[in-house]
Amino acid sequence: MTISDVETVQNLIEKCLQLYLTKDEVISVLREQATIDAEFTKLIWGRLEGENPQFFKCYNTRLKLKAQIQMFNHLLTEQAAVVRRMQEGWNMFPNSSATASGIPLFQSRGNLGFDDQGMKVEQMEIDGGDKHMGMNKTWSLSDFGLTDGKESGSPWR
Repeated sequence: MTISDVETVQNLIEKCLQLYLTKDEVISVLREQATIDAEFTKLIWGRLEGENPQFFKCYNTRLKLKAQIQMFNHLLTEQAAVVRRMQEGWNMFPNSSATASGIPLFQSRGNLGFDDQGMKVEQMEIDGGDKHMGMNKTWSLSDFGLTDGKESGSPWR
């Protein structure tokens, strides 16, 4: 191993860090795309961590945040699909205001559910009452960086 080899691997690791890759992802990418031995990458990574402990502490926090955002986006997409299916089921029984057990369902004043742009939430009235849940904001999946269930414009790829 030469100094040039060490500098090359260090530069490649730094480029991977800009993409917010985990240590394992960096090792895998360098092994597959640059044919760099995994042990050599681990050695250089360890040296960088030792020289920059505060940076790697912050970096690992950012990786955790990235994972949380990805999980949130995944769960939001699943939630949207569940609500769509529920709305489709509600549309099959437009005049029903209670379940088979007699428990009242929420009745909607207007459109509750989705439009062409994503999720749309409007005021809801509890059956038989005049209390409003007060949800007047119209949300769309693009408000959360999603369109058609896919990330768009996210820096977390």
